[in-house]
Amino acid sequence: MNKATIYIDPNDDITDILSDLKKVKNKIVALVPPKKSNVLHSSVNIKLIQKTATELGKVVVLVTNDSAILKLAKTSKIPVAENLQSRPVVPEKEADVPESAPEKSKEEIVEEFTSDNKPVEEIIESIESEKEAEKTSAENSETEESEEEVEDSEKKSSKKSKKEKKKKEKDPFKSNRKKWIIFGSIAGVAVIAFFIWALIIAPAVKIVASIKTTSSNFSEGVSFTKTESEENIDEGKFFIREEKITKEASVKFTATGKKDVGEKATGSLGIYLQGTESFSLNLPAGSIIYHNNLEYITQSDVSIYWDGKKTKTCENADDYDASEGCLKSALVKIEASAPGENYNVSSQASDWKILDVSASIRNEEPIAGGTSKIITVVQQSDVDAACDKLTKENSATGKEEILKKLSETTFPIESSFKAEVSDPVSTPAVGEEVKEGTTPSISTSTSYTMFTLDYVRIEDFIKKKANIADDREVYSVGNPFLEYFIETDAGYTAKLKTTYKVGPKVTETDVLEKAKGKKIGEVQSLLKSINGISSVNIEKSVFWVNSVPSDVNKITIELKVED
Repeated sequence: MNKATIYIDPNDDITDILSDLKKVKNKIVALVPPKKSNVLHSSVNIKLIQKTATELGKVVVLVTNDSAILKLAKTSKIPVAENLQSRPVVPEKEADVPESAPEKSKEEIVEEFTSDNKPVEEIIESIESEKEAEKTSAENSETEESEEEVEDSEKKSSKKSKKEKKKKEKDPFKSNRKKWIIFGSIAGVAVIAFFIWALIIAPAVKIVASIKTTSSNFSEGVSFTKTESEENIDEGKFFIREEKITKEASVKFTATGKKDVGEKATGSLGIYLQGTESFSLNLPAGSIIYHNNLEYITQSDVSIYWDGKKTKTCENADDYDASEGCLKSALVKIEASAPGENYNVSSQASDWKILDVSASIRNEEPIAGGTSKIITVVQQSDVDAACDKLTKENSATGKEEILKKLSETTFPIESSFKAEVSDPVSTPAVGEEVKEGTTPSISTSTSYTMFTLDYVRIEDFIKKKANIADDREVYSVGNPFLEYFIETDAGYTAKLKTTYKVGPKVTETDVLEKAKGKKIGEVQSLLKSINGISSVNIEKSVFWVNSVPSDVNKITIELKVED
């Protein structure tokens, strides 16, 4: 249905409402007043709304069940509805419809304006065509009457022309007397209308009663659930909804890793064991042999063994000495663990060793072929730093975007905000070369989440839990906040804290009953006698009003809460 809805704020005045009415483009406008708003309790304000809507070609529907507003709507012929889904009706008895009027009643016109099955443009077009038809009919009627008058006047013109000339000559002031009579009649009607307006329509008052309140602190432990059916407001258990947005982001960074991609030095080593008792050495391929703290990797398995039998051959041993024992050896190929010229070793070098092995090691031939070629590569620390920067930059933006999409009645639990970043993708990958002219970058997908509550439920809970007497009332609740919001095995818990203002229970009916029909000075004294009202200010619609009207529709009540 093509309609707009305007929610009237308690602080809005008639100029705010008229301004909002002019801004909307829809032909049908639903006005929803708050419970404690008095701006629509004035017949003048209601008429201004109806007049403005008519000038703009719009239809206004008041969504309320306030009896005072319904009475004014009846007077001004404005449709009303109980809620935004119910059918609007005009709150009056069936009006008398002239025979020449269209067959459709006002209720039917309202139904056409709010029907889901008929476009608004078609309804407006229909009503405008009806108005045009009425206008055309009236013009045709006037034309026919004027033609008849012209025919009659033509027949009598010749007979009366001489008489009229004589009358004008005899009574030259007759036309002036007619003018004065007309002007006098108009002036008389205007004076009467002014007195009716001044004494009956215009008199209206706005009574502003100030209620003295005191501020109290509120602190209560509460819990939360993600399952709506488990919510229990009386026990302080609230349903929380998760708001989530996902954003793709990327950032460029500078690679700081260095890598030598030159050739590795290679060669062969002789490993020698000697002793008078049995010995053995099993060295698998891939074992590390050190030279001046540089690592070399064996390329094959090495096995040296002697059972301790003192024979001249040492079981095919290289040599045997009675005092030194048996000497056995093996030859193994090695490769430097990394590229570089510093891994090249001349022949017959010393300082070779294998950890935890007592052996004699020497190279008969040089260990050679090692070269250096340093390139820039992406290292993990580069990716981690870029990812941290990206997360910090986007976290604030993600939080703001979630808060912006929340309604005024939604309470955000900001301490529950989280930013979960997917594994970053680096281009080039970690360990790969960054070629000249290329700037590396990472891209991630970040999910931002935050829990929210219904603010109305929080306010209801605070009012129920507030420890006040029956003759006192909670008039307002401050901005609530949650402390120690944590996740437990049973769900989420927190401490709900805020302040609220409490004062004596005073209703608009109390004020109205004491004020209507009485002198303004007397009203101020009577209202101050009500427990809880500290001051009274009466605003008059026109200066000559000296008493409060008896008509409740001309009285606006505003209960103002003081600190």
